[in-house]
Amino acid sequence: MKLAANRKCDGLAQVASIISVSLLLVASPAAAQVASPPTQSLIRTTSNTVVSDQPFSMCDDPSCPTPHPLQSSQCLPHPGFGPGESPVFPRNTNWSLIYRNKNGDLGLTLPMAEGVWGTGDWFGLRHRLVEHGVNIIGGYANNMLGNVVGGKKRGFSYADQLYLQSDFDLQKLIGWQGGHFVVSVLDRNGTNVSNKYTGNLFNPNQIYGSQSFELYNIYLQQNLLDGWVSVKAGRLSATDDFCNSPIFGLYVSNGIDGQPGGICINGYVNAWPASRWGGLIRVNDKKDNLYGQAGIYQTDGRLYNPNGHGVDFSIRPYDGFVLIGEVGWTPEFQPHPQPTANSKDTVDSCDDNEWHGMPGHYKFGGYYTHWAQIPTFNGSSATGTYGLYWMFDQMVYQAQPGSECGLTLWGTFILSPDQAIAKIPYSFYTGAFYTGLIPGRSEDKTAVQITYGSFSDVYAHSGDPSFAKDSDGVPGTPTYELVLEACYTIQVSKALRVQPDVQYIISPGGTGNIPNALVIGAQVGFSF
Repeated sequence: MKLAANRKCDGLAQVASIISVSLLLVASPAAAQVASPPTQSLIRTTSNTVVSDQPFSMCDDPSCPTPHPLQSSQCLPHPGFGPGESPVFPRNTNWSLIYRNKNGDLGLTLPMAEGVWGTGDWFGLRHRLVEHGVNIIGGYANNMLGNVVGGKKRGFSYADQLYLQSDFDLQKLIGWQGGHFVVSVLDRNGTNVSNKYTGNLFNPNQIYGSQSFELYNIYLQQNLLDGWVSVKAGRLSATDDFCNSPIFGLYVSNGIDGQPGGICINGYVNAWPASRWGGLIRVNDKKDNLYGQAGIYQTDGRLYNPNGHGVDFSIRPYDGFVLIGEVGWTPEFQPHPQPTANSKDTVDSCDDNEWHGMPGHYKFGGYYTHWAQIPTFNGSSATGTYGLYWMFDQMVYQAQPGSECGLTLWGTFILSPDQAIAKIPYSFYTGAFYTGLIPGRSEDKTAVQITYGSFSDVYAHSGDPSFAKDSDGVPGTPTYELVLEACYTIQVSKALRVQPDVQYIISPGGTGNIPNALVIGAQVGFSF
């Protein structure tokens, strides 16, 4: 029996999560066919990425590629086609525009592309750089969304983002075993749907915030004891590593894409694209698939200020800090026996673990923020706040033994008890996705999710002038906001994916004075 899905090596899976270029849509009408989307591969390998000698930041926003260098020369993208892949048109060439992947699905490629390297190998330079310890990745992403019914008014919003990153493997460069130095920059432009059109808390488009050129990450990572311990320090974003899942990148709503919105709204925990000084240590029990990690991060009133451009490296006397910790279990249940070396099942030479069971991730974490200038809804200031979160995802149905095709369920709950500080003290996020739902599209993903936030009583009775008013001019009292989202990820090629998306927003802003809104559009991404 042939394996039904091709699981990429960790480095390629991480790079392939980058989103991008709407200009390539002109090439995609013939390309309603795909190669594998990276997010499922990420889900499969989350429990292993840290125990390898790789950086372990887990930014799940698909426009923000996780800095995992390629693991070996075997796993590098290469000209032509990989195992089980074949050209379709033109047929007798390694540079076809249409090809068939190992699952029998049709996909679109570009003459210069090599796997997830949408811009190719740069005439051999890129392979040489990786082999000598320099891995350059990047991507372009956009959100094209319009409010078509309800909300404050109808209208269209466009936002985009360019991302570039260099990962320096210090072992290859200077013989420093287990060391990596990572630098990344990004440029964001455009507007959001919420401010102008829907008036809701959970912004429908995730590519919004710090709309400017930003120096994002600068950090050093050291992996120790054969991957049992990893340490990272520098300019970091807390939610690249905590309260995080690659599943969130399957959606477009900023309520969940990137990280659950509650942890940033309530706790002043910095998230993409705002980096601050920080560090973390992670300990992995590779035998029992357990891990624990703890971090400390700077926090202040300058978060998400686009005028800073990520180069304000100051630590000021009145700045605060966030302490955050997380423990997790990452099992992979095996409903079917793994094939032996003598069986007819094949394993891609780039990944010795292609056959897999049904993965799951179970996490519990908490944070404490200490900052003398935490604003409260009663007009005073507080010095501290805290919160807890619970997360899980579990594949519950596998379409074929050893396959990535099937159904995964997930959920997150965030509790931030201090209602004088937390705008949404209770919030939950839950959903499901199915890989390969449509025949002949074994690597596309169909995803749905629900985001719910319950507004704080103190906030609701604070008389905030931003509360939506009724027809008599009386401000409403926020109670809750609910977002229903459905999207379909089309992996047009290994470097290009398109996500049609629809969101229905119930009680925008929580007051009931803004009609329920319907937002439709798409997210498009291309990895360089």
